[in-house]
Amino acid sequence: MFVLNILKIVNMKNVKSLIALFGVVAVILPGIVFADAVIDSPFNDVDQEYQYFTGIKYVYNNDIVGGYSDGTYRPDDLINRAEYVKVVVGALYESSEIDSCLTDHIDEVGLGTKWLFQDASVYEWYSKYLCEAKLNYLVGGYSDGTFRPVENISFVEAAKVATNLAEGELPACGMDSEPWYKCYVDKLASLNAVPDSIDSFDHKLTRGELAEIIWRLMDHITSQPSQGYGDLLGEGDPNAAFIYVTSPKDGSMLYEEPFYVKGNTSGDCSKIVVTATNDAYGIKDVYTLQNYDLGDTTFKYGVKHEWKNLDVGMNIYKFKAYCGDVNPETTVTYYYDAGGGVEMGKPVIYLYPENEQEVYVNVEPEGGVTVSEPALGKVLVDGGEGAEGNIEAFGWEVLAKPSGELMNLADGTLWSYLFWEGYSDVSVPSEGFVVEKDRLSGFFSEKLAYLGLNEKELKDFKEFWLQKLAEENGKYYLISFVPQSELDEHAPLTVYPVPDTVIRVYFDYKVLSNLDGVSGLSEQVLAKGPERKGFTLVEWGGSLYR
Repeated sequence: MFVLNILKIVNMKNVKSLIALFGVVAVILPGIVFADAVIDSPFNDVDQEYQYFTGIKYVYNNDIVGGYSDGTYRPDDLINRAEYVKVVVGALYESSEIDSCLTDHIDEVGLGTKWLFQDASVYEWYSKYLCEAKLNYLVGGYSDGTFRPVENISFVEAAKVATNLAEGELPACGMDSEPWYKCYVDKLASLNAVPDSIDSFDHKLTRGELAEIIWRLMDHITSQPSQGYGDLLGEGDPNAAFIYVTSPKDGSMLYEEPFYVKGNTSGDCSKIVVTATNDAYGIKDVYTLQNYDLGDTTFKYGVKHEWKNLDVGMNIYKFKAYCGDVNPETTVTYYYDAGGGVEMGKPVIYLYPENEQEVYVNVEPEGGVTVSEPALGKVLVDGGEGAEGNIEAFGWEVLAKPSGELMNLADGTLWSYLFWEGYSDVSVPSEGFVVEKDRLSGFFSEKLAYLGLNEKELKDFKEFWLQKLAEENGKYYLISFVPQSELDEHAPLTVYPVPDTVIRVYFDYKVLSNLDGVSGLSEQVLAKGPERKGFTLVEWGGSLYR
């Protein structure tokens, strides 16, 4: 679920006037301008008979929302998430802060330097606003790492923000016994600020409804008819029956089993069916909860490896409730690290073709990819001989240069390498090297060069991993390198055209406080990296222990 965690407006540093909160709506779309004068009917598509004429006139007269260059207001047009974020951020923060966010804070809020979310790059018109919103925890995005900027905002998402316009304390909302949005809807309903045209919780907000809500809240209008929480449920409305998960939080990383998924439902549901899937390990378990009956409003679902509903990596759980003729559903995703399936930390892939050319790349660790830069997605690639044109595939498609520079064809962004993280059940050799903390830099310089990394790749490796290992505060480190054949089996790469030379370097480590237990350790014998010939692919990474 998209989350706008809006901070309370009053007493915030650098907060603008309340009128400014929605003032930027007038510039969120190309071509929006303010008219030069205030007249009875400021827009040629909104007359005095229109349901929300007074609200639209109010936001116009107060320079909160303007119209388009053709003299229209377009009251029935919807508002998307990116536009709404610009409204909020433009109200809460000074323009100088917003303008400098991408420069000053990208390391704090970005996925690298090119992406704020997996579907929101730093090159969009709304990027600086989204950066500021993420920096100040106003938005959290979705559990899959996306922001979905062009999706239209629902009434309940907007209601959470709109309560900031009301006088008095913000409602204290929780998820212990009711939907997260109920208290926000109740707050607006208590102020008669829910227009009649809003008929469900997921109703997509229009420009006319937005103007009406602003007018009622800011001008203290309580005489207009308003919907209440119960009105939005409605007889036969799917929202009348609900199910949602309260814990663990969607997208959580879990390390111990068993764990229990807990949640709430409406009281008219007779059963709950849970479908557990983990595509990497072939899990698909369907189970009907045995301790849930008609009239219950809470549920608990146990998860454990031996119950065949959990394995390493990404696990997806769909909960479907049966409530008369209505079957509401909710889905959560949990990532599980059992200690056997290892998280593969920051593997990066370099491509060096002999000539500039388009290259398709995909990586498929057993436990799935948890994050990638640029974002992995559906691409069209040359189907090769015998194929009729391009075919759809999943992965990266880039324009690669002999220098190693990559352009992601999905969005035109430039990269030095492709980055991913995920889970796989790689086997770590029993032999290795015991290295003192102060000798790590020299050790890696020697071993990685022997395995085939060049000076730039070695520099990139050490910038990340020396800092990561230093955070462990170990006196010694036991380091082992995983054979390339092991990587190819448990985290296979698909590359087209096929490289002439492939160098994959991956290491595992353990932190040691002393040398007890390693006196008889055999030093690992490494195979020298291949000579680079033709189109060359290089990858490095390591086990990530958080």
